[in-house]
Amino acid sequence: MTLFIREKEVDELITMDEAIKIIEEATRYQGQGLAKIIPRNRIYSQNFVFNVMSASIEPWNVVGLKTYLSTKKVTSFVIIIFDTNFTEPIAIIEADRLGQIRTGAASGLATKYLAKKNARIISVIGAGRQARTQVIGIAEALKAEKILVYSRTYSKAVIMAEELKKYNYNVEVVENYMKACDADVISTATNSKEPFLRPEWIKTGTHINLIGSNVISKAEAFPETIGMASLVVTDLKEQAMIESGDLIRAVEKGFLKWDSVRELWEVVLGNAKRVNDDEITIFKSHGIALWDVAIAKKVYEKAIKRNIGFEIELKGQWNIG
Repeated sequence: MTLFIREKEVDELITMDEAIKIIEEATRYQGQGLAKIIPRNRIYSQNFVFNVMSASIEPWNVVGLKTYLSTKKVTSFVIIIFDTNFTEPIAIIEADRLGQIRTGAASGLATKYLAKKNARIISVIGAGRQARTQVIGIAEALKAEKILVYSRTYSKAVIMAEELKKYNYNVEVVENYMKACDADVISTATNSKEPFLRPEWIKTGTHINLIGSNVISKAEAFPETIGMASLVVTDLKEQAMIESGDLIRAVEKGFLKWDSVRELWEVVLGNAKRVNDDEITIFKSHGIALWDVAIAKKVYEKAIKRNIGFEIELKGQWNIG
């Protein structure tokens, strides 16, 4: 039987702290060659974009895919995971909320390893659906003392700040990009088509998470800003080379070489790291299926224990012999 888990149930089944630990373990498997990832593929049409991405984690006996359809009005996300011992689809999960959590957790993980010692002030640029979990993931990793929030729509920043205060965070709304850069850790979560993060605003020792763009036509940081970093890290270089507007523009302008870009697993395993507190570091996140499959497996296991979700029977098997 296959367990169907709805969007509203995901929040009941996973915490940010758990998500960070799960992604860290899965990332270690990636570095050890025990997790495989197929980058996102897209079908473009005049009226929609269809996305598919997949991954396997051998020690957890799980393989799965995330797929989502984007139209001009809405995007719908679904994850399907299989148990490799039995070849059965064990869960189908509505996955917008899961995607927000895993992206925030990944930034939290990257920040844990790449931020300078005693980093305590964080900022988020953007106040949309991904921005909140960015703050929560990074704050969880750092035990942040202060959070700065900026959005081009001031009212959205105010609403988000009030929501974050419910978590007992010290939150301040700032009125421009430059003031949002007065932080130890900056996270950008926008839909901006053109870069806005200028090099002259970035302080010595800052860590930056760029998460808003995963298409070549968009970027959040100027190439010169990328060029300031002593260490640029991404989730999957193969994916970055085809869809990272930020990094591709920096390479084209001569501020970055692909050979110098490292993957997150290298940081987690200690093969790449911040050397001192004066360095600027960047994590360019696109979102990879490894994170989705890892979180989905944990959500499924907890749902089984707590009797959450409902079972459906899927047939469509071909039995050999």
